[in-house]
Amino acid sequence: MDISDNFLLDFFKDIPKTELISIFGLVNRKKLKKNEVFIEEGTFYNKFFFIKKGLVRGFYNNADGEEKTIFFRWEKEFGADPESFFNHKPSKLTWCAMEETEIFEINFQKFEELSKRNVGLLKLRIMASKKLLNRMYERLESFILYTPEERFQHLLETRPDLCERIPDKYLASFLGITPVSLSRIKKRLEN
Repeated sequence: MDISDNFLLDFFKDIPKTELISIFGLVNRKKLKKNEVFIEEGTFYNKFFFIKKGLVRGFYNNADGEEKTIFFRWEKEFGADPESFFNHKPSKLTWCAMEETEIFEINFQKFEELSKRNVGLLKLRIMASKKLLNRMYERLESFILYTPEERFQHLLETRPDLCERIPDKYLASFLGITPVSLSRIKKRLEN
């Protein structure tokens, strides 16, 4: 990775380039194929990632072997495995690409050390942590305050493209319902 990667420079435009240059050595560009797993359940993932393009899914397998989708992350979003990122423990989730995806991985421990000596990077670290916590809070809040139909409507309003990109079985799991229930919700909303 070098300073010529305009995508990162545009996204991190509020951080002085001299400070941003110091993290380029920590950044690993990774291209993922559709369905490629990049974080395995039970492994420690000491990185956070930023999605340049594509879509990833974080899920776990319950006792019956069913996949339960917990998170989706898409373009221009930070992502991290919550267990590894916040608790320094092995991942409880498996993370995979839903489509051709390009991510930038950043070693969190090395980034943390650099940010202790660099105000711009400290701001970036705080911003990324806030975004991750906010997304987790929104997810929890949606299950407490809203019905599955309201959660689906919100997704349609805020990210209609995702509803087209995500297969119904994963979307239903994300909403906490069965694919049959999702199909009924879609039919009700069409009328």
